[in-house]
Amino acid sequence: MTQPQINTKTSPKKSADEDVGRRREILDAARKLFSRRGFHGVGIRAIAAEAGLKSPAHLYFYFDNKASLYRETLAEMTVSVREITISETALDRSPDRALASIARSYIRMFDDPDTVQLWRMAFVQAATNPQFGADDLEAGGGQQGLQVIEEYLRSQVELGKLHTPDVRATAIWFLWQLLSYVIIREMYEPLFRDLPTLDEYVDQIVDHVVHGLAAPKEG
Repeated sequence: MTQPQINTKTSPKKSADEDVGRRREILDAARKLFSRRGFHGVGIRAIAAEAGLKSPAHLYFYFDNKASLYRETLAEMTVSVREITISETALDRSPDRALASIARSYIRMFDDPDTVQLWRMAFVQAATNPQFGADDLEAGGGQQGLQVIEEYLRSQVELGKLHTPDVRATAIWFLWQLLSYVIIREMYEPLFRDLPTLDEYVDQIVDHVVHGLAAPKEG
């Protein structure tokens, strides 16, 4: 993971480690409050107090404004998604094992209530607030996850392990199945009770991808 960048404004005299630690505390506080109250329900004073800052002004040594802090909380989700997908797509793993591992890790990322709430907030903000939009939804990890899954599927096609005329469409379908599971689980509980277990669900969608894209055997 890349080292976080500290605002270039002069900050209170602290070591680099202290700066990074304080920035982490601010991000954690913002993530907690944004996820529970929404973007407009949280002010800089509340975030500063939650982070243990002596003055709200100290927050501006690390972030330009509330909007940049909000976007950073979403950007951290991108890092999480990319780390999950990259770590699970080693080329020496068979497609069924790699895709199943991606699927389980991706869905379990949303076991954290604050992560779920941030996603909900991102969708609402993109739909209702002109200063936020598609870029913020992508910052939440969807685009990053799609990119890595697409790259993995393409590599398997090139190795002859899978066969498909449209790698991107397959990657979109696969990612949408994962998001659908999360959306139904978090927002439509009666429907979720009718879904298979997580392992059964993952096995079904992976089986569809692998068998549907398996390279034809010679002879």
